[in-house]
Amino acid sequence: MKRVTYWPQLMLGFTFNWGALLGWASVRGTCDWAVCLPLYAAGVAWTLIYDTIYAHQDKCDDAIIGIKSTALKFGDQTWKWLSGFGLTFVSCLLLTGYNAQLAWPYYSAVAVATFHVTNQVRKLLRVYKLFHYEANSLFPKIITCTIPFICSLFSTDSFRGVNFYLLSMIS
Repeated sequence: MKRVTYWPQLMLGFTFNWGALLGWASVRGTCDWAVCLPLYAAGVAWTLIYDTIYAHQDKCDDAIIGIKSTALKFGDQTWKWLSGFGLTFVSCLLLTGYNAQLAWPYYSAVAVATFHVTNQVRKLLRVYKLFHYEANSLFPKIITCTIPFICSLFSTDSFRGVNFYLLSMIS
């Protein structure tokens, strides 16, 4: 895709986050679109965030050899795009929780995720370093550990499908 479009990160997001639909359906036996689609969109937005940050490390080499990425497309305006993707990510997670009728522990985990995304975009404004990619590899682990721990105190049926998807993100 990098030779065809400036949006290979979007294609990666579509592919990697298919688990939101499959995970929910495998646990519940059906796909609740009001829950699954916002969860899927959140995953796609998250992929756009972390892979665009990662793409900035290679943008000089990519430009020389003629391959494309969102890092090259967005250039100096990357932080604006990532802010928009971050807003989409958080909004979709909130909508997922609302539609699945999840309790406050889920929203606490979303608050942690919001802080992490905001911090990554803020740091990107200062410097593009490998640190961002390494920190983003911790993100699914943060969410996957936080949500089950908090929600184990308050068991809900809706949580199981969301948790299955989050667990698939770190494997």
